[in-house]
Amino acid sequence: EILAGSDAGLLRSGNGGHTWATIALSGIGASPVFERIEVCHAPSDGAIAYVAASVAGKARLWRRTTVGGHFAQEVVPAGMDTSQAWYDWHLNVTPHDANLVYWGAIDLFRGKRGSAGMAWSNISSRTEGDSIHPDQHFVGFDPNDPRVIYACNDGGVFRSADGGERWK
Repeated sequence: EILAGSDAGLLRSGNGGHTWATIALSGIGASPVFERIEVCHAPSDGAIAYVAASVAGKARLWRRTTVGGHFAQEVVPAGMDTSQAWYDWHLNVTPHDANLVYWGAIDLFRGKRGSAGMAWSNISSRTEGDSIHPDQHFVGFDPNDPRVIYACNDGGVFRSADGGERWK
């Protein structure tokens, strides 16, 4: 299975890319305008996949739990600014927990999915303590310790040894 995001939306191939089908994503109407779309599988469980998109200026998130399954809408972070989705946008699932994601646009958010759905924290812009530069482009995980993350943004590379609670 290959999942790919395009300006037409989410595409799926079940035969290694020989043929493709558009996958319907709920809640966005018949002719959505995608400014940006990101697709990622959970490294710890390949059946779980997420799709994050900026659609007509609004942040959207979907998740599925089975290969070839339906993508259900998830709650998005309050205050997610998509005005620069053409420039700064990423979604990463932690290698050790299929329910823990990092979603970056201008700010960086950490989302944990539980029985009540997604709970989000802005881990880049704080009123107290350390903050990191805006305009998020990627989050990488240390292969020996998945709690060590690296946020790559317009200010360079920032390291957190505790999943984004504190930055250097």
